[in-house]
Amino acid sequence: MLSIEKSGWILMDFPRNLNQAKLLEHAFTGFQSITDLPKSSSQQNYEAWSKFTDSDIATQDSSACEIDAQPSVFDGIFIIDSSREECLRRAVGRKIDPQSGTVYHQEDSPAPEADAKLLERLQDYWGDYASQEDMAQKLELSHVHYQDNEASLTSFTAGFGQLDKITGKGLAAQVLINAGAKRTADEAADQAQKALEKIISFKQINQDRDYAELKEKVKREEAERIAAEEAAANAAAAEQQNAAAEKEKASDKGESVQEGRKSEAPREQSQIGADKSGGPSLQRNEENRASKSSLHSRTSQHLSLSKASMGAGVGGSRKNKRVTYTKEYKIKIWEEMETSYIREGILALSDIKRQRESVTDGLNSCQRQFIQFLERPCSKQDKVNEFVQSFNKFSLEFPDLRKDDQTKDELMNRTERLSNELWAIVDERKTESLQ
Repeated sequence: MLSIEKSGWILMDFPRNLNQAKLLEHAFTGFQSITDLPKSSSQQNYEAWSKFTDSDIATQDSSACEIDAQPSVFDGIFIIDSSREECLRRAVGRKIDPQSGTVYHQEDSPAPEADAKLLERLQDYWGDYASQEDMAQKLELSHVHYQDNEASLTSFTAGFGQLDKITGKGLAAQVLINAGAKRTADEAADQAQKALEKIISFKQINQDRDYAELKEKVKREEAERIAAEEAAANAAAAEQQNAAAEKEKASDKGESVQEGRKSEAPREQSQIGADKSGGPSLQRNEENRASKSSLHSRTSQHLSLSKASMGAGVGGSRKNKRVTYTKEYKIKIWEEMETSYIREGILALSDIKRQRESVTDGLNSCQRQFIQFLERPCSKQDKVNEFVQSFNKFSLEFPDLRKDDQTKDELMNRTERLSNELWAIVDERKTESLQ
């Protein structure tokens, strides 16, 4: 059982006693009752001395902790209660149709009286027992065994259940179903159906909560991933901008040195001319050089900032567009996939159900047609009966002629004709079956 996949299973008539129930719970959930745990030597000595001094003294374990439910390996433990007399009454008086395998009960579900052929076919049904007496005897033993273990089993299973601490709702695992003589099978089935619906709805709450947590976790991880991508993209853009600024700075420095070298000769000539012509000429040359240098510096700075801003703008635009598109798109696609998955799953299950009903109807129709085909009238037996009656009548009227050779030849001829007629009927029925 430990190798069975967690897709759900049902155990009937098991466990049958307290030891089996304890072993089953311990194997699947690890649960072990306090009374089954090994006691320390001091506790054993104390209990022994208490019994020796006063047999009325009983030790009790006390604990103060938060109330919690003990989950069981079973989502629901259904105990169907019915008296011994009622169980025997339902087992006795059953009839079975050997053709269809349908089981009828003379009182609870009798066979239709209008179907005379069905009533003729019905046979006594005792299940896996040899006779009605054997069935009654073994049912009595089973009931005695159940009564011996009923109190301990119900007391043990009554302590299991499920508790949702968020909503504060609890659900006991044990479900008692009254199936006595005063209740019909439909009433007992309705009670079991309602209990199953409670179990399923309780489990659905946890499943919905787990699904919401998983969905929120996926969204949170996606947001963290997008934030990490944004941080990486911003760091890369800043690094590119710094590199471009350093490159532009180095380029401006080289151009300034080169301009300084080229302007040394004109500066000297301007100085000489200024010395010869006077101060105003030198002042105009210096103003021109300052104006050109300032214009070049402003132009280079403007170009550098333009390149950096263009690179950041283009990259940022693509980045923001990709990040926003990815986040919204993936959330939207996830919700659409979820809705489509549920819708397609419902449609697929509906198609499977319709196909199964169609296959079942087809098999039932084929079975009915085959039974009708097998039960169709055949004239072979009539031919044989007619031949036997004719032969017996002739033997009674003329007993002495049976040993006559001509009589024997005539009998052989009639036997051969009968054989040919029977084979003709067989071939005709074979042709009908092939059609």
